[in-house]
Amino acid sequence: MVEGRTPVLWEHGDIRYTTKEQCSWLDKVKYGIVWMRGQPGPQSEHIAKLWAEDLKKELKEQGVEKETIGLDAPEMLSTKALNDAGIKWTDGQTPMIEARVIKTKDELECLRIGAAICDAILDRVKHTIRPGVREVDLVGLGYKVGYEYGMDDIIGFTVCSGPYGWPNFKYYTDRMIRPGDAVTYDIGGASWNGYKTCYYRTFSCGQPSQKLKDYYQQSLDYINSAIRKVKPGATTADLVKEWPDATKEWGYESEWEAIANEWGHGLGLSLYEPPTVSRIFSLDFPYTLKENMAFALETQQGSMKEKIGVRVEEMLIVTSSGVEIISKYPVDEITVCPL
Repeated sequence: MVEGRTPVLWEHGDIRYTTKEQCSWLDKVKYGIVWMRGQPGPQSEHIAKLWAEDLKKELKEQGVEKETIGLDAPEMLSTKALNDAGIKWTDGQTPMIEARVIKTKDELECLRIGAAICDAILDRVKHTIRPGVREVDLVGLGYKVGYEYGMDDIIGFTVCSGPYGWPNFKYYTDRMIRPGDAVTYDIGGASWNGYKTCYYRTFSCGQPSQKLKDYYQQSLDYINSAIRKVKPGATTADLVKEWPDATKEWGYESEWEAIANEWGHGLGLSLYEPPTVSRIFSLDFPYTLKENMAFALETQQGSMKEKIGVRVEEMLIVTSSGVEIISKYPVDEITVCPL
């Protein structure tokens, strides 16, 4: 982009008129030339060619047609069309993500507000769980409360009760909750003002068994062992050193089977940003924590044989002296929903 010029924005269809009206500082808002992913063939190849030609025209107008552009989401049709048009391109996703790792004061406040709405969802869940309530009912409740309190997008929920507690299949069913069941509830990717949350709690329908209490305490110990080490200069390797070997603890074939259950991930405009915390790669490729990073940590414990499991997740901000936990819903004991 030539100095003094604003970016060119391609919008979907006639949305460009509304965008131009609401974003008057943009010099040029054009209709986008788009193809559907998953529909390869002559039609899509032709559309991709038109897209690349239109892009090349704009590059020439700004005098940068010989420069290299950054592509944040390359796919086969787009890269081929750019190559055929003689447009040089490179990875644009990595610098975009790296620019988002350290959050501003306003961004951190967006994450705190999102976490506060999650607190409200979890409290409503606690007071709704009872025998006969279905997993899907709790999902509907989560959407209702989330949108009532101002979430602008909710990717989804994972609700697993009773025998569905282990393994965690990242979904929900119409199973009715029964007395004594553990219920794991994951708010995954609900966002306020675009900033994503990720927040797990485990509930018990009635008084939990001693086994369930023990599993919960172990999961809590795992996550707390990592939280205690969070501070600027610490690494993701430090966080996972006390986490269990998944092949020994749960009989998994690989640590990969614990991904998304015994791990951590950055939070921001995307649900998964740096840093990523996992025994799979953090020990070999440690990532250094810095002040004003925001991320979630989640741990698990349970038994494939017994078909019960618990999970805990916390949302964190790295501060100058350590860590701020922004997920405030009670976590020191499994949350009991009285019968």
